[in-house]
Amino acid sequence: MNIIKRYFNFLPLYLGVIIFIYLIARIVLVPASDDEYMTIFYHSSMPWLDVLTCGQPNKFWSGNNHILNTLFVKLEIIVFGRKDWAIRLHILLAFLVAYYYAYKIIQLFVPNVFRQTLYLLILFLNPYLLDFFGVARGYALSISGFYMALYYLL
Repeated sequence: MNIIKRYFNFLPLYLGVIIFIYLIARIVLVPASDDEYMTIFYHSSMPWLDVLTCGQPNKFWSGNNHILNTLFVKLEIIVFGRKDWAIRLHILLAFLVAYYYAYKIIQLFVPNVFRQTLYLLILFLNPYLLDFFGVARGYALSISGFYMALYYLL
């Protein structure tokens, strides 16, 4: 009984690992979307200062520039080259931050490990949220920043 209870306490960690493995598979197997290609070809190909100041001369595409995301994509292209999986690596880090702080927020209010895992399931198996953590668009970075800020607010 004691062994089962010991493994039961790690349910949220197991769930996080399973979702992380799914996101790795999604990042490697799913080709880049048209919005990601816009970021690669219209924004990350520009100089660093133009990315920061939204210096895109074509005003039609300037609204597609998520600055922090574009900076990460530009850095990943420099390090790994233009590969579909390489431009999404920062999203995996954003998931780790979001999951950790969402777990810490839930721990503040719910002492039961099974209910914590259930709430994390409800939160992170939302198809829209999973999609945000599967593409390099910038929404995952803002969601992880929101969870972090909410934790420190509480």
